[in-house]
Amino acid sequence: MEEKNRSLPGWARKNPVITCFLLVILYILLRRTTYWIFTQLLAQSTVTEWTYEIVDVVWPLIITIAFGCAGAYRKGGFLGTLRIGGALILYGCFFGGIRIAILFTEPGIEWQEPLMMLVNVIPMLFVGFREESVFRACAVNVMKEKYLKDRKGIIIITVVTALCFGIMHMQNVFIGQSFVGSVDQSANAACLGIVFAAVYLRGGSIWAMMLIHAFIDTGSMLSNLLTKTYHSSALQFIAGRTENTVDSRTAVLKAVTCVGYILVAFFIIRRSKCDEIIERYREETAGEK
Repeated sequence: MEEKNRSLPGWARKNPVITCFLLVILYILLRRTTYWIFTQLLAQSTVTEWTYEIVDVVWPLIITIAFGCAGAYRKGGFLGTLRIGGALILYGCFFGGIRIAILFTEPGIEWQEPLMMLVNVIPMLFVGFREESVFRACAVNVMKEKYLKDRKGIIIITVVTALCFGIMHMQNVFIGQSFVGSVDQSANAACLGIVFAAVYLRGGSIWAMMLIHAFIDTGSMLSNLLTKTYHSSALQFIAGRTENTVDSRTAVLKAVTCVGYILVAFFIIRRSKCDEIIERYREETAGEK
């Protein structure tokens, strides 16, 4: 009889899929509550903004510990995970490069001071920590005990956690983003989440995943982070997406991108690599007994 992972709560071991969807609800409730407290009840200032950012990092850490997944923070494989996630890093470079190239062609762009550029980038690192803690360190590891036995189980882990990651982004309707914009973002996030889960299962380092995630977010926001002309926070940027339709050209481009995500993910967890993932998990659980 296999030794169970005693760090996981019993109910999480028995119902890992339901637990993952509960994580989505918990994440949204905590995010919205934190946001409401710091924007509606407290006077706005730089101190308030940075306190909000810090609190927004602490509670994902508490969730991960409460769900018995704190061991994810101690796993190695940082460089190996970055290597496996190389396609994602190139993806971030591609988006960032395009945005910088466009900025240099626009007349009258007013750039931020170097210190302000750094200050603007730091919250993007927090997003990587927050979302990877909940949806990879926690959700993926909650599902491992029941499903990490064969390739089918690995695919189930990848798809379910990615779906939860996508659904989580629907919360942006509460800060003013249009329903169409939120669905569009959620679909993109779900497909990207498949790649994130695949890279994490292969590489094992949550810290590398946080860096990759933050790198992609930073690339998509460079226009806002580097200039005074476009400057806005990530929340302001999201809230500004009020379009109610998606043109056909954009829709096709997004569909092709999502198919690309899925193909990359299934290449990463191809059959020849699944035994490697399963064997490493067995070694890790054996070492914890």
